[in-house]
Amino acid sequence: MTKKLTTALIIASFCLPPAMAFAQAQPPAGGPPPGPPGMRAPHDFSKFRQMHEQLDRIERGEREAVLGALTPAHREMLARMIGDMAVAQRPDPRGAAARLDAALSPGEKNAILSAHQTAVSRMHDVFAQTMNGQDHPRVQHQRKHTPSAGEIAMRVAGHGDHDTMFMHHGGPQQHPGS
Repeated sequence: MTKKLTTALIIASFCLPPAMAFAQAQPPAGGPPPGPPGMRAPHDFSKFRQMHEQLDRIERGEREAVLGALTPAHREMLARMIGDMAVAQRPDPRGAAARLDAALSPGEKNAILSAHQTAVSRMHDVFAQTMNGQDHPRVQHQRKHTPSAGEIAMRVAGHGDHDTMFMHHGGPQQHPGS
């Protein structure tokens, strides 16, 4: 009997501390969720997933509007530039965007800039709604550059940084070494 009691006490000594620690980690009824202070509960991530889905839809709409604003000749020019940069040893996205911008008609430029501004405005609304009125942290210090129509067309066609808010306000990025 003493042997059984000793065995039971040994087993209890291994099981009891983790059980007590687990019990202490549970939040009090109506209290904050477990985890480090400032961390969101796992269910909060669904709003960020929804935000990204909304941003993807906005970007697709912007892409459709921008490419739809181009004449067939300018769409072909854009495709050729993207293809050339894809195989270039030292691609120059800024130079390509400037050449495209110079070729665009005023009507094309206006339509592209309007589509872009609409998309940016909608994206800011989505961020503000998701982040309780706060802007995306990278946007707060990236609003230095207003992209040209050529830069916008290059981005939506697939060349450039796809971090949406950075690209909208930071312009196309040079590749390292260029």
